Amino acid sequence: MKERPVIGRSGTFSWLDFIYPPRCAFCGEVLEPGSASHYGNNWDFAACDISAGYMQTGMSRVCTDCRGKIRVLGDFSRLGMDTFSTLHCDGMAAVFAYQGLVRHAMSRLKFHGKASVGLTFAAFLAARLARTRDLPPLDSFHGVIPIPMHRRKEARRGFNQAEMISGEFCRLTGLAHMPKILKKNRDNAKQHRSSGIVRQDNISGTFTACDPARISGHTLLLIDDVITTGSTLDEAAKVLKQAGAAFVFGAAAAAGRGELVNAAESNRNPYGHGK
Repeated sequence: MKERPVIGRSGTFSWLDFIYPPRCAFCGEVLEPGSASHYGNNWDFAACDISAGYMQTGMSRVCTDCRGKIRVLGDFSRLGMDTFSTLHCDGMAAVFAYQGLVRHAMSRLKFHGKASVGLTFAAFLAARLARTRDLPPLDSFHGVIPIPMHRRKEARRGFNQAEMISGEFCRLTGLAHMPKILKKNRDNAKQHRSSGIVRQDNISGTFTACDPARISGHTLLLIDDVITTGSTLDEAAKVLKQAGAAFVFGAAAAAGRGELVNAAESNRNPYGHGK
């Protein structure tokens, strides 16, 4: 069955749902109306009104069965990244562990361009960042910048999944979307199996800031799909700060490296009070 267009942003059901039944972003099953209010015990970061609003949008696209299977991470700002000699990001955060259903959903976004998955990840990311420790309020950010793809790779794929997430994130939060600020200069070899040091060497010099005047003195949010070692976000933050940015925070829908996931888990607050 054809996937419904992503039109509504409120997390409520409408007449479109009879034509395009909304499906779970993680398993693809048709969703039951009115199930978004029951989060489950592992969804612990909706403790404020702002975060809960974003959660409602995200939860309206997750079936009850998947809510009990997805691993939600706690905060991690700088944790798990002490293998780097220099840190340029002012912190990092992610929502999910990159495994199981989350990996499956990310594949649907990354290789099939499922816009509803991008919206789901964006809503949960907004909920997480509204409760992340040591992070300025979301409305204090001057702009949101997705990690770019090399132009040839993006042309082959037809889209950039990080930009799909960041675009939905900005539509939800009202923040300025700045997808043209960073340019990727070369198409790196696949790095998901590489060590942090190797990834740093591979990523060095990859990005260029295209319009420094637009970000001078600004507070910026970098968004990627998955954090592995943090080297991509850190390199992008370095370039943005060299171009004049004052504060750069990195965020992703999921974290896929053991030490980052474990750091987030050890920093988990069961009551969801991130600040």
